[in-house]
Amino acid sequence: MTSPAYEVIDSSWDMGVLPPGPLHDLHDYWKGKRGPWGLPRRRDIDPLEIPRLLKYLLLLDIETLEPLRYRVRLAGTNFRQFFGRDLTGLSVDESQLEGGLALMCRDWREVLRLRQPRWASIRQHVGRDGMDHVRFTGLALPLSRDGKAADMLLVATLYHPDRP
Repeated sequence: MTSPAYEVIDSSWDMGVLPPGPLHDLHDYWKGKRGPWGLPRRRDIDPLEIPRLLKYLLLLDIETLEPLRYRVRLAGTNFRQFFGRDLTGLSVDESQLEGGLALMCRDWREVLRLRQPRWASIRQHVGRDGMDHVRFTGLALPLSRDGKAADMLLVATLYHPDRP
């Protein structure tokens, strides 16, 4: 019997159940940066304030919502390690994605629409580099250029390889 391409382990809008660790720390940082407008602006996020979290981060400029198309403004070293290349500057259309990554993109669209953070844990079949499956736990946080419209995402992802 073959394994499914991906499975959702957990997913929630409730940040109270976010597991402790780097994602929880990033959410606390994001909350502290919200002004009276409700969303942190990009300029409110200072990488020098969160150096230990940088390797987990993606900063995405949203180009369109339907279909979701984004450009990677910043990609932490964990992404370079996992994907085998630097993702910075890459433009991605959700139609290019499949499996758990496509599911995460759908969640990101809702994060932008609702202006609320969301986290999810997904187990994805990869079948490469001695790994059978990888468990991704990710947090998507909306950002704004003007303090009103959610037009950027700050995403943090931890991945845990399952070796055969």
